[in-house]
Amino acid sequence: FSSQASGLAPNLFNGTRAPQFFVMFGPFILIGLALGLALMIEAARRGRLKLGSFVGRTLGGGLALAVGAALVTAIIGFLGLQISQTARNAFEGAVASMATVGLTVTDHLLARLMNPWVILGLAASLAAIFWLWRARQPREGQMDRSGTGGMLDFALLLYAVGLLLTLGVEYVFIGDKFGTRMNTAFKFYYQAWALWSVASAFALYYLIAHRQGRVRAFATGLVGVVAIGLGLVYPLLAIPYKAADRAQNVAPTLDAMAYTGQFVSAEYAAAQWLAANAPARSVILEAPGQEYNAGTSRFSTWTGLPTVVGWPGHEDQWRGSFEIQGPRIDTVNRIYSTTDAALALELLRGLEVRYVIVGPAERQYPPAGLEKFGRVLPVVYQNEGVTIYQVMSDE
Repeated sequence: FSSQASGLAPNLFNGTRAPQFFVMFGPFILIGLALGLALMIEAARRGRLKLGSFVGRTLGGGLALAVGAALVTAIIGFLGLQISQTARNAFEGAVASMATVGLTVTDHLLARLMNPWVILGLAASLAAIFWLWRARQPREGQMDRSGTGGMLDFALLLYAVGLLLTLGVEYVFIGDKFGTRMNTAFKFYYQAWALWSVASAFALYYLIAHRQGRVRAFATGLVGVVAIGLGLVYPLLAIPYKAADRAQNVAPTLDAMAYTGQFVSAEYAAAQWLAANAPARSVILEAPGQEYNAGTSRFSTWTGLPTVVGWPGHEDQWRGSFEIQGPRIDTVNRIYSTTDAALALELLRGLEVRYVIVGPAERQYPPAGLEKFGRVLPVVYQNEGVTIYQVMSDE
């Protein structure tokens, strides 16, 4: 195993547009803005900040942070292109990708400069959190008697860390085989989503608990319901559509395999038998296939039992080589194809295989190669589409 993470590379071309960011984090943005506005008004009433000064410091601090980070990234990127193969690979890959759609480096850089709103918004939000936190700190000799000071500070910290994560991928990404920020955005956005979900839950509680009067508390709660409702639009509409499209005749269930019985009933029944009867950690043999394909490693997927070869391409991406899975693919193909039963048994026992699957995917191999299994291995399960053989110990 060798990690595909190969250091940081500058994100020169792939910026996030504001509508994209709002689709991903909209509910948290609305709740966070409501909390920030409430804290700003509260601090102003207590004389801890002046609104004009606060707005100026927030915008100025955000602009300074955004520009400063851009300059640092540009310098690091320039130096990286001189000394780092990772940075050069990322840059060359991005340029080649742009060329396929008729764009130049200048086109992409101008597009980024014309859409700075996500960067400026995130940077300004970080500055606002800092000044709001400063305004909330008790004066020397005073104590925080609000009862939520520490909790609120922690919520602000969660918001700030999430902002740093999402802002970071606008400037840099972790170099990998793809040469873009795709996987970095996945991983960082997941963490930001988790942090902001916790912070926003507390923010709603804080806003409702600190509204004087039932009407104001109800109005604040209604804003929270609307924000959460916006985030539920997609799952509420998409889940029934997807479920109806893929499982038309299946009653509602938490069994994610249930719908497969409509399309591959023989394989589904065989997988159920295997899951119920195979000892834990039994190695199974099934035909290798292509990654991101539901038919690849299907019995291993459905039962949780280990298979000899899973998704070879995906393994190559993240293990750093094809040295392990490559020979295994050849061995599996040889086991299914050979007419030499003794050789097949030797290979099966060398891989510690306990069950051999022969289903629709395996029938791509020569019939003579599949027939040998029936001569040397007992059949432990069979239906109209699938046969499962058991490899007996040679002891």
